Amino acid sequence: MKNSNFTNKIYYATLSTLIRPFRYTMERSIVIANSKFTMSRVLSYLKLKSYVVYPPVNVTPYLSLACINDHKEDIVVTVGRFSPIKNYEAILKVAQKLPEITFYIIGGTNSKRSLQYYNKIKRLSDGIDNLKLLSNCDLNDKISILQRAKIYLHAMINEHFGISIVEAMAAGLVPIVHKSGGPWLDILASQNGKYGFSYRSLNEAVKLINNLVTNNVLLQKISKKAVERAKFFSADKYRVRFRKIINSIIGKH
Repeated sequence: MKNSNFTNKIYYATLSTLIRPFRYTMERSIVIANSKFTMSRVLSYLKLKSYVVYPPVNVTPYLSLACINDHKEDIVVTVGRFSPIKNYEAILKVAQKLPEITFYIIGGTNSKRSLQYYNKIKRLSDGIDNLKLLSNCDLNDKISILQRAKIYLHAMINEHFGISIVEAMAAGLVPIVHKSGGPWLDILASQNGKYGFSYRSLNEAVKLINNLVTNNVLLQKISKKAVERAKFFSADKYRVRFRKIINSIIGKH
């Protein structure tokens, strides 16, 4: 967590230096943030006010998967490009503590750096029989896994938003996210046990996963709420929010 905060400070300090010659223009421009978390960072580090417009998430392909039924298996999924910031080492550690549950990490390796990280995770996961790595799989394969899975585990710290989390929620998976950034503040609306759950330590994550796979009543309850929450971030909702902001700005002038 400390390293993540330090990286953020360096990032925004650098960005602040780069935009300094354009600050007069930016202060009179419309600054859009993709989450309340990003908005707070923009204000804190760049001293700029911004509007929040959540990214449009195409939830349609996933909503038909949301029905909890007997075909659901004890599967935990993580989706995202293979990059060190995604913190997939944490997924490996959780999987080791839950050998009866199958874990999938699905991600792209479309750059030299991401391929290097994929190879690192593949090497570290050697011997973890309940963990499967899938690189560059197509949408149908991804949907097939989400259809069978119960839980979505997100390991990145201070993620600004998290489109893959919303997609998984639309498919009926219960999200378990690190208690930081947009996944916690924006997607789960800082509420534990309503649309999903958050954790600070890996032991907390292990307990949450174990509790959900053994408590189908709780799983179904949270799953239904997660699906409804996912719809809040749909493309249609995005258009409505964007129009409201534009109309508000026009009205002020």
